[in-house]
Amino acid sequence: MRPGLGRGAVLVAALAALPCEAAAQPGRSTGGRIEVAGTAMWVTSAPLGGSAASLTPNVSQPPYALFSAAADLATSVGVDVRFGYRVSRVLTLSLTGGASRAPVRVRISGDAEGAPDASFTGDTLQQWTVGGRAEYEIRRWRFASGRGRPFVLAAAGLLWQSHEGRVSIETGGVYEGGAGLAWTLRDRPASWLSRWSLVAELRVTHVRGGFNWGSGARTSPAFGGGVSTTWGGRKNAA
Repeated sequence: MRPGLGRGAVLVAALAALPCEAAAQPGRSTGGRIEVAGTAMWVTSAPLGGSAASLTPNVSQPPYALFSAAADLATSVGVDVRFGYRVSRVLTLSLTGGASRAPVRVRISGDAEGAPDASFTGDTLQQWTVGGRAEYEIRRWRFASGRGRPFVLAAAGLLWQSHEGRVSIETGGVYEGGAGLAWTLRDRPASWLSRWSLVAELRVTHVRGGFNWGSGARTSPAFGGGVSTTWGGRKNAA
């Protein structure tokens, strides 16, 4: 197992085993303990590596380069879902899952016979992730009477990528850090569905392993937007 997979698996197992002991303090309303959210994500392109096609002469001469090829993972579009538990007024721990598609762009250059450089779309990767996430709300930065709620996040998980018509599977680890803003549309702490919010996020995504042409690690900015809901208000209302 790759080191990245091991660390992601440990985090997922720890979150799954988390005891639900952090109940609301007496006389203080949390407005719900369970959070369910969905986010559409755009992850920007990242280099996958490259290599040179060469011929090795029969005599003691250096290899003869025919051309060079490099690949990039184009912008991927997908969706993340998460199921979380608020362990305090500011900290939420979640289990996450995601699915996305990303084309692979191939670039050919340096042809020995003088052919012009070319680029084309090769395979399309189907990607799935599962992992854990911690989200910390910065309460002192709230604004608009508490409707605007900034937060920071950190996440880690496992990655599966299928290609060649879903014949080949590559695995790896994915790690994320970032910040976001939740904007409350509806807030009724005494209701079972106690809060609806719009969410916008900016993340930095770091992938180790997976499909690549020699670049075993890559980092890309990611942007997302979606909806978050909070449940269980009746039990926790002051």
